[in-house]
Amino acid sequence: MRIGIVLTLLVAFTFTSFAQKKGQKAAVRDSVAFFYASIELNNGLSVVTPIDSIKTSANEMAKSLFQVNSANRLRILKFAQTTLKDRTLRIKNDQVVIVLSSKPTLKALQGDLDRFLNVNKGSVYNLDKYKFIKPTDSGEESPFGKVTVH
Repeated sequence: MRIGIVLTLLVAFTFTSFAQKKGQKAAVRDSVAFFYASIELNNGLSVVTPIDSIKTSANEMAKSLFQVNSANRLRILKFAQTTLKDRTLRIKNDQVVIVLSSKPTLKALQGDLDRFLNVNKGSVYNLDKYKFIKPTDSGEESPFGKVTVH
């Protein structure tokens, strides 16, 4: 009788531990990446956006950052043209595809941004009011429209 109760309890504990492990595997941890964008313009001025972040699963991080980059590359140029009131501004090197700089920690990215600002001192304009278009977690459209990869 006692052996039967012990075996029943042992089976129950084993089942609950396996069920708990499956539930833990099903929960995917989200990762956060911090980023900013910088573009060098044809007049020698560089424009820099404020630091922003995106939260997504670790295996979707590269795709999400690529979507943010492709959706915002030309928007940053247009925003700089509007802010600086000069429609003749262009990206100095049209071959540059990646305008985002990203790091997994805010401290590391802040260090990179500070280094960039020190190297380009006097020729950087901050686009403080720029808002990035980012893909939404639920797959819905963002407030600015659908984020597409070109």
